[in-house]
Amino acid sequence: MRGRARARLYPLGEAREICRSVELGGQLGTSQLGRGNALLHWGRRAEAARLYRKGLAVYRELGDETFAARMTNTIAHALLAQNDIEGADGLAREALVGFAKQRDRIGVAEALDTMAAVAAARADPERAAMLDGAANGIQATIASQPAPFERAISRRFIDASQAVVDAAHWRSAWDAGRELTLEAAVDFAFGRVRAN
Repeated sequence: MRGRARARLYPLGEAREICRSVELGGQLGTSQLGRGNALLHWGRRAEAARLYRKGLAVYRELGDETFAARMTNTIAHALLAQNDIEGADGLAREALVGFAKQRDRIGVAEALDTMAAVAAARADPERAAMLDGAANGIQATIASQPAPFERAISRRFIDASQAVVDAAHWRSAWDAGRELTLEAAVDFAFGRVRAN
């Protein structure tokens, strides 16, 4: 993974400079995202977070709420990779608000996945399992699926949490989460309803 990420840094940097020179706002934001992803998976987490923040500024300037929320959630992944759990939680919640307001199912699933990783990092496996199940249930209703690299960081936390609890207990909580509607999953994520 690191070798491929490193090989992509130069062309991604070139793409970013082209977008900047011809004032292609949305593409510039996406170029910041692409280069940031390569840096993140290469292990240059702080640098990735800086690029993501630049991309977020571009999307906010353009008024693109969907990509602003997506970039916010991506910054949360960079913070998770740096073990900044509180920072990741705040950004995942902010992203979830944006996605839920737009009823963006893909985004809601992405933010729930990030919040599941936060719960796992806080040693709350039942909440992690429910949020992971909710993200999976919403994702199952969408034709598009996330690429493995998009979930690599969150999966590290979720898989570690799952590994330390009874499999039947995890599965029960995961199944309960998977049955939640989008609205109920968002309510659960914000603590407006309790787990059954």
